[in-house]
Amino acid sequence: MPARDLRSLPVKCKNLATQTAQATDEISAQISSVQDATKTSVEAIESVGSIIGQISEISSGIASAVEQQTATAEEMSQSMQAASRSVEDITSNIDQIAAVTKQIDASTKKVREASASIA
Repeated sequence: MPARDLRSLPVKCKNLATQTAQATDEISAQISSVQDATKTSVEAIESVGSIIGQISEISSGIASAVEQQTATAEEMSQSMQAASRSVEDITSNIDQIAAVTKQIDASTKKVREASASIA
């Protein structure tokens, strides 16, 4: 190696050391940036997980309310059917009472006519 190259060797080593230090700083900054981005991503994923949990709870509540409403609607339907049957029974009884009343009226007329003919 020539003497001139040997004299420039410390300068080259210093320049190389400076470049290495700068590269190390840049790599450290990039690693720090990636770590920050990873932390932000993890926080976002945790937030999404929490929101999904809340949505699940709300969905369960809605499903429960729908089941209760369905049960109530079925009970109302059964009550309405029972009321309809009761109305049919009442209507039938009224028809029977009307028929008996007509028979009584006819019998009463016959008794009056018979009474009038005797008197």
